Amino acid sequence: MEDIKNKILKAEETIIQLAEELEKAKTVTEQVSIIERKLSQAHEALQKSISALEQAEKKLETTGENTQITLTEARKIFIESANALENFRKKFENDIVTLSEQNNKLFEKITKISGKLNLYSSLIMVTVVGIIVIILLLLL
Repeated sequence: MEDIKNKILKAEETIIQLAEELEKAKTVTEQVSIIERKLSQAHEALQKSISALEQAEKKLETTGENTQITLTEARKIFIESANALENFRKKFENDIVTLSEQNNKLFEKITKISGKLNLYSSLIMVTVVGIIVIILLLLL
């Protein structure tokens, strides 16, 4: 009987140990379940991040293409503006040369007219002096 009692006690101890091990296993299982949920949530967050990155990449590609088009158009406008400015500069130089030539011709005309005016002024002076002399002679 003692032998049966010892076996029962041993069996009880084994059952208690198994219950404790089962409790530990249950705790580990719960922790694994929590970790699995967290991993699942992290996976979902990563998937959302990947999706957002893909959308951002598409937008960046579109923006890059639009920027390239805009830069190409701006370059064309810049070249056209530079050409227009160069044409304006050449025309301006030609106009300055033309105005300078006209100014020189005008100066020559003014110089000739001034010379003629000096001559006419001298002639008028001589004439006036001559008239005065004649009047004085007539009065004497």
